Amino acid sequence: NATGNATGNATGNATRNATIAIATEWREGKIPKIVHQEWKSRELPPNFKVWNDECIAQNPDWEFRLWTDDDNLKLVEEHYPQLLKLYHNYTEKIKRIDMIRFLYLHKFGGVYMDLDIICVRPFGNYFDQFDDKFLIVNQFGTGKKVEYANAFMASPPRHDVF
Repeated sequence: NATGNATGNATGNATRNATIAIATEWREGKIPKIVHQEWKSRELPPNFKVWNDECIAQNPDWEFRLWTDDDNLKLVEEHYPQLLKLYHNYTEKIKRIDMIRFLYLHKFGGVYMDLDIICVRPFGNYFDQFDDKFLIVNQFGTGKKVEYANAFMASPPRHDVF
């Protein structure tokens, strides 16, 4: 659940069972070493599990939180009740997922990354250089048109962009 067990996953990695309080231990403006990921349940498809496990292995000092559909609903109910009607009124599940990604970062900060993103090297302290920044990947664009994807984002909690 969003208050302590949204951190479990199929690997049983102990760092995933830390409580939400970790997010409040980070200094304001820093991107916490938390990776948020979302799937409908704790049972990941085989490819996602392999990629997820590899990313965890490369980043042992990072907390990985696998959020389920039930966890997402509980997060909105407990911390964003003013958005509950909007959350329920989305006709497509992907719209709820797009919304919830921003709520993870607003509430807890850290990194959101889709489960189909592969870690090719450890994060290390890479994000330390981005104090007070909201990061989003420029994934698409032609000519002067630039589009951004929400498959990989990072921010400190409660960043001004929200």
